[in-house]
This record gives sequence, C-alpha cells and structure tokens, in this order.
Amino acid sequence: MTLVSIIGDFHSSVLPLFYELQKDIGTHIIIYDDARSDTQKAYKIYKGTKKFIKNKGLTIRTELLKIDEDSQHDLEAIKDNILAIQEKDSELVVNATDGLANIALYLAYRLLDRDVKFISYDRFDNTCNILDAKQMKSITIQKSMNIDEHFMLKDVEIISQEKYSHIVEHEQELVDFFEGCQGDRTLFAKNFTTKSIIFKKQTGFLYEWYIYTLLKNLNYDDIAMGVKIADKYTETNEIQNELDILIMKENHLHIIECKYLEPFDLKREMIYKLDSVRQTLDEDSRIMLVSNEVYYNEENQDPHFSVSSLHKRAHNKKIYLRGSPIDNPELFIREIDAIFGLKTKDIEQVIQNRKSPQKYCKKEQKITTQDVCHYLHEVFGLDVNYTDKKEIAKLLNYKLNYKNNLRVRIQMQNEKIKELLKLLNRVKSFDRGTHLEEMHTYFYNELYIGDNDELLEDKLLKELLN
Repeated sequence: MTLVSIIGDFHSSVLPLFYELQKDIGTHIIIYDDARSDTQKAYKIYKGTKKFIKNKGLTIRTELLKIDEDSQHDLEAIKDNILAIQEKDSELVVNATDGLANIALYLAYRLLDRDVKFISYDRFDNTCNILDAKQMKSITIQKSMNIDEHFMLKDVEIISQEKYSHIVEHEQELVDFFEGCQGDRTLFAKNFTTKSIIFKKQTGFLYEWYIYTLLKNLNYDDIAMGVKIADKYTETNEIQNELDILIMKENHLHIIECKYLEPFDLKREMIYKLDSVRQTLDEDSRIMLVSNEVYYNEENQDPHFSVSSLHKRAHNKKIYLRGSPIDNPELFIREIDAIFGLKTKDIEQVIQNRKSPQKYCKKEQKITTQDVCHYLHEVFGLDVNYTDKKEIAKLLNYKLNYKNNLRVRIQMQNEKIKELLKLLNRVKSFDRGTHLEEMHTYFYNELYIGDNDELLEDKLLKELLN
C-alpha cells in the first residue's frame, strides 16, 4: 500500500490511520503546505514515524512533498509526483482527514477514476469512512497505540516516568489515609500505624497514588504516571513538561493533573499550562484538574458559586475543574469513565469491589474559605468575588501555618472584608461548628476589638454595613 497523508490542523488525524495500517504500508507520502507551521508539523510527523518504523522493524519508505496549495501548477505536479512514487501494483490510499481542502478536492477529482481510495478519519468516534469511485463504507479502527508509541509518533521524548505497579500494595493504606483520615497524618498515626508508606512520602505524591487506585480497574488502553517529556523544536531548544497521570483510550491521550492544595490558587496558570500542553500531547484530549478543595464540583455544590472568566475558559477548553473526591470516590470514578469515554463494562461492580476505609476517623473541623464567604454573604450581605476569595484563603492558610505571627499580610480591595479579617486574625482557635448559627455566635462572641474588649456587634459591624 502507498499511503498519502495530507497534513492539516491536527496530528491526531494522521497518526491513528498510519498506526492502523502500518503492516500494509510500503510507502508513506507526507504532503504539506509551504507555510511555516505546516512545515514544522510535517517534519515532526516525518521524524516521529521514522523512529516508529525503526523501533518496530518495519520496511516503510517515507517521502516528503511540499506544495503551495493555492498554485494549480503545484496541485498538478503533486498528483504526478504521487503516481511516480507509488509502488508498482500497490493500492493507493489518500488520508484526507483535516488536510488542506484544495489538495484533497483536487486529488479526488483527478484520482478517483484510477481506483484510488480516500479515507476520512472521525477522531471523535475512532472510526473512518473509506470512499472510492463506487461506494463509501465506514469501519471502526481496531488498533490503539500505547502511550510510549503515541509520544514516539509525535517525536516527543519521554525523559522519565514513575513506576506504579507497587501502588496496589499500599492501596488499603492510601484509602485509610485519605478517605478514613481526610489526609491527616496525626489521625492516621493515632488510629492505624506510624510504620507506613504514608510517613515516607509527601502528601502530594500520595494523593496521585490514591487517585490511581480509583482508576486502576477502568477500561483504558494504557495508563502512565509521573511522565516527564521533552518536545524538541530545534537541536538545542526544547520544552519540558511533567504530567501526573496519563490515560490512553482509542488513540486519544487524556490528562489528570493532581494538586493537593486547598484552596488551589494556581488554577488560572494551570489552565493555560494544560491547554498549551494539549497541543503537544493530543489536540482532542480531555483534561481534569483535581485539587483538594472542599467542594468536589463547586459549580453544582457551592450555593454561592458564581461563574468567573476562569471557569468560562476551562469550559471552553474542555478542562474539568474538580476538588477532592475523598468524600464521594464513586462519583469521581463514574465521571472519569464518562468524560474520558472509557466505556467500562460492569462499572458498578468495579465500584463495589474497590477497597473501603477500615474505619472513619473524625477530623477536627476548621474554618474554611467557603465558611467565611458564606458567613459574609448571609450575615453581612457581602458578595465575595474571585479575588477576595483568594485573599481570604491566603489569610486562613497564613494563620493556620504561622500561629504566632499576628500580622495580616494581605492587600485586599474590599476594605469591609479586610477589616473583618484583621479581627479574625486575632483569634487563637479556628474550631467551629457546622451550622450558620454557631458560626454567627463564634464571630460575635469571640472577636473583640480595642482595649475595652468592645464586641464586634457593638461597633464594627455597624461600620461594616454602612
């Protein structure tokens, strides 16, 4: 077979068909426009497929053909070049998926009557339509590349990746730590043991391991953890990235990024980073960013949620923002299966068979960002915007980690909230109840101002509400 690949907008439109037909291909012709971006794509695919051919011991000849798609002379010449390169008596197949429209249309016009077949790949359904002069038929792609092959074909180097087979040995410890003890080492030591992997690894690494245990029995084609990659643009320039969890399904590479932070202040930066990385990994990949925030899905669970530009951008880029799944791991498993299109059979059985905590240990409640925002809204009538929420979070984190330092190092534009939080910073204990009424009592009875211990209710509250 002589396969012709027309370079268009997406690498993923070319490589799955090359991978599917690899055993039948004798010659691979890569056609690209003379634009700089198309030239770069073509050479990346050329180098990647050459590495793949060598690695697999295949005998495929590869040819590059450059064209000015707006030139009729070039279009006619490219047709002649294809026929000249075509192996004698071999089948000629043109992959026109997402390729340059002028080239695909012209080749179809000139070659269909020569028993040439044209293929259009549906990268969303992992199927393709095959068209010749007599008929069109649809087939399902049978082969799915693994993660190493995916990067090889894209000419992206894997520098290192974490081994994950040992994680299963610690699954019960991880479940007990996160679901049973809410990630609290003191609770774990008190109720379980101090001789555990929990005390040998940073919580961020353990969190990635825990997320893996929730995914390990789903119907993916391949999975990898802690993958560090290098995308070279020249011999001396490259961009490196490290990704927490990668999932391969039907020739698409999906990403799960885990950040054990609450609240997670770097969402905006992470969204830009992940969207940029997607262009290297897979233009059609789905991405989930999992933090340790209280609300697993704040859009559905937080009664005071308001859509920001950050959330709009995440929606537009198909980046799913999620908090901690430890309170409802079953929901997380179902979401991953649905969003990444894993199609796990008997998923309810998979969920039922997963390990559960040996015991649930009650963690002392602390005031959270959501508590303060809720209180400010309900009692003071103040709507907290995204910037204010981040500043509140910084203050709470600062207070909890530097208990002996009473200075408030924040610069908030909302002066009313700023004044209230200055008072909040004087309180020694952040213990609280779960009801708004108890929260109300906490603020009114424990926050004092001035030398005369004058209650907040008597003085500052009226000023804040003016």
